[in-house]
Amino acid sequence: MIPAGVVLDVRTVSSHFPGIGRVTLGLAGALADIGRPTLLHAPEPDRRLPMPPLAGVGCRAGPFDLRQQWEVPRILRQRGARVYHSPYYLMPYRAGVPSVVTCFDLIPMAVPGALDRGRRFGFALAHRLAFQAATVVCVPSEATGRDVARFFPGAAKKIALVRPGLEWRHGPAAAAGPGVHGCPRSVLPPRFALHVGSNKPHKDLDVLLQGWAAAIAASPGATAGTTLVMAGPRDPRHPEPAQAIARLGLSRRVADLGPVSDGQLRALYAGATVFVCPSRREGFGLPLAEAMAHGRPCICSDTAALIETAGGAALSFPTGDVQALAGAIVRLLSDEDEAHRLGALASSRAACFDWARAAREMAAIYARAAAAVGQP
Repeated sequence: MIPAGVVLDVRTVSSHFPGIGRVTLGLAGALADIGRPTLLHAPEPDRRLPMPPLAGVGCRAGPFDLRQQWEVPRILRQRGARVYHSPYYLMPYRAGVPSVVTCFDLIPMAVPGALDRGRRFGFALAHRLAFQAATVVCVPSEATGRDVARFFPGAAKKIALVRPGLEWRHGPAAAAGPGVHGCPRSVLPPRFALHVGSNKPHKDLDVLLQGWAAAIAASPGATAGTTLVMAGPRDPRHPEPAQAIARLGLSRRVADLGPVSDGQLRALYAGATVFVCPSRREGFGLPLAEAMAHGRPCICSDTAALIETAGGAALSFPTGDVQALAGAIVRLLSDEDEAHRLGALASSRAACFDWARAAREMAAIYARAAAAVGQP
């Protein structure tokens, strides 16, 4: 059971935080099965993302608003809170009660050039303040835990591993056989390789596109009739993937859908022939885990978090190696037995990511934090 007085901040359940929001919503739903935490939400929560049946309180200040530094502590006092949990590092740094913060990744610090010097300094400072304020720092993978300990040694003893679950708890159900953007299921290509993620540089979409072009060139028979489908939020500051599609002559072999709904995302996972995740760095690899949960044969780079998440149930290739990625794609498109074997392994591995277990682990962390009155 969850100790009384826990407040979970769900202000990140919005389209601005597609990954963090989905994980936070899943956690809130799982916690509803074992206790009654209070949800701290935006004044007008997104009605397209149904919240679980828990008590809630609105906060006018969002995660990027300086006012949250005094608005959230005021609300916590009024609610008699004993523990505050923020799934995002931009949080009140003097909450007035023991705090738990979840750090999903430190990619801007781990990947050279991900941020300019000024933004990197701000990112690091905000995390330092969050980790100093927190009693417990939750991470979704051992790889992220190592990054936290590496960049913020003072937080090392606060780290707790809680791997997220995968199903869309309390989310809208997918209609039978949906297509993309409301189109019928038949509109989807009959065979397609799938990538889900943003177009930010660390996702290595240029490597993905070069690998796809190389696979087509190396094995036109195995790749015939197969389209590369890409889905996820698109940041206009990073036009390079769109430029690469044109440069490589892939406009007829790639469909870049941009952001899709949860129901559409399910349809994509369910229909994909193979799933590809070439990122050079991740904190956990939620799309990879979700594809595995749908029994898709998966390919991923050998960056630490993805190898950890895959657990031996995906083909891996050296990060950034275009030819190795092309070879892996051709292998799974041409060898149905291997694809079926990997799909079965993926389903078994994905069963390890369970929201009921995650909720029990979080309940223990909340109890630990509640007992730490008088500590940071």
